[in-house]
Amino acid sequence: MPLCATPARVEDMRAEYARNDAWWDQLVNRMTTELQKQLAQIESLKADKSQSAPERAANARTLDSLQRTMERLMRAEQARAAARERKVQSSDGEARNTLVRRLDKLFASGAAPEISGGDQ
Repeated sequence: MPLCATPARVEDMRAEYARNDAWWDQLVNRMTTELQKQLAQIESLKADKSQSAPERAANARTLDSLQRTMERLMRAEQARAAARERKVQSSDGEARNTLVRRLDKLFASGAAPEISGGDQ
């Protein structure tokens, strides 16, 4: 078994991540749309002043549930955004570190080309 992923496996992993990311985006959109529908429904009922106490209590429970769902959805989105940011930062850092190691190796071997135009 190789110690690192093969190029084909890396592409498979990227495609899988993209599918999962697209799935999450669709889920967030569907949940947001559903929350908006339910909220609009409750707002239209609110205009009706002849609601009984049980109906008002049911609406209050629905609003509470909608609020919790929206909070969870927002936390999940924030976590996804933070994970994407960390991934970008770590890949930038890794690329930079790799370049530094390669340049150090090149200069240490004495095979570095002479650069003209610098301080003399």
